[in-house]
Amino acid sequence: CLVGSEMCIRDRPLPARHQFAGAWPVGRSLPDPGRGRTALSRFSECPGRPCRDDAFRLQLTLTDRFAEAMARVLDGARPDRLCVAVSGGSDSLALLALTCDWAGRGTAVEAVTVDHGLREGSAEEAAQVAEEAQRLGADHTLLRWQGWDGTGNLQAEARQARRRLIADHCKAEGIDAVLLGHTQDDQAETLLMRLARGSGVDGLAAMREGRMGRDLFLRPLLAETRADLQAYLTARGMTWASDPSNDDPRFHR
Repeated sequence: CLVGSEMCIRDRPLPARHQFAGAWPVGRSLPDPGRGRTALSRFSECPGRPCRDDAFRLQLTLTDRFAEAMARVLDGARPDRLCVAVSGGSDSLALLALTCDWAGRGTAVEAVTVDHGLREGSAEEAAQVAEEAQRLGADHTLLRWQGWDGTGNLQAEARQARRRLIADHCKAEGIDAVLLGHTQDDQAETLLMRLARGSGVDGLAAMREGRMGRDLFLRPLLAETRADLQAYLTARGMTWASDPSNDDPRFHR
């Protein structure tokens, strides 16, 4: 947005060299603040907002922001294969669609779904993920967890089992990176959950994006909101599943 003479992207001020003052007339080409070298060169004016002296909104597209996030988490590399953890919810489904578009023909994408078998409908949701993966041009692998003995924290046990199953699968297949669909919303929820548990300073540390070569699990969507991802899926005509346990007060997400 531009208020007064300060331009910002996603509420972060741009360096002075990328700012310009005043309104930009309708129908005129925008100046190129990225000079052809970065995603700043692909600004799009927010629809429905007229140019005004006191408010001028510009935004990078979600796909542009995702491409920049992928460059960070992959440390500039272009792997032959990538794994995407997909539950069928909006965050992970949007991640799969964005990844397939980003990958093109240069990187093979595999969606991996873990069916914990803990509630009705999970098998059907996994089948829907497989259909979406095929439509997007990705492979799909279904992993099943059958290790819960009925004791302990179910959600924590399921989360650890999910990570373990996916990590073992990737090791067997020689895949070096797994993309997870954690968002800004998850960051906030995690912080609140840890505060409620009385975590110290170390425990309140935010989730990291991760870097390939150092971390197996990478999070390229941490700067995005769930609402933006759902709007993206709706625009593409894609539907997602809702896990009722997410709304159950007995469980922390």
